[in-house]
Amino acid sequence: MSQASDNELMRGVQRGQLYLMGEIYERYHGTVFGFLVKLSGNRSLSEDLMQETFIRALKYASGYRADAQFTTWLLSIARNVSNDYWKKRANQARHAPEGLETIEDMQADPAYLGEIDEEARMLQVALMQLPYEQRELILLAKVRQLSGNQLCSMFECSRSAIKVRLHRAMDNLRQFYRQSEMPKVTLAARKNYEL
Repeated sequence: MSQASDNELMRGVQRGQLYLMGEIYERYHGTVFGFLVKLSGNRSLSEDLMQETFIRALKYASGYRADAQFTTWLLSIARNVSNDYWKKRANQARHAPEGLETIEDMQADPAYLGEIDEEARMLQVALMQLPYEQRELILLAKVRQLSGNQLCSMFECSRSAIKVRLHRAMDNLRQFYRQSEMPKVTLAARKNYEL
């Protein structure tokens, strides 16, 4: 990989040096994939959406402005790709990962369980129970650590609206997380009672 900045690579792409998009892909495919898999809960779907994200980034490279933060621009494209996907499938629930019928199915998936520890698994389960828009906002604000101004630009609303939405989303996440802890406490209490 070269030491060129993201802006330098994008200027090259804008000048027709399309091979530079490969370097951008190498730098950011993990970031985009991670965002999309946490958003959708489905690895296969996220791979498809990630590919579409980079295709659109290439298609709309001429619209990239060097004064914008590159990751914000790229994650905006990923967000739009995901939204477009779900708009086309309006009759499918956005909160239900494709191929996983219930939260219990997600918890029982060995591939899913093998990748993360128990607390992270419970957090991911709670995250997947949130409405799509709240999950998206939390991922962008807390996981990808976009600034308030970047979020305002992406969501096309005021800073105070972002704060309110994020506060509500975090409250809901806490509530779902606490609910996911309850069965474990009950099970532990039963085991102690039986002894």
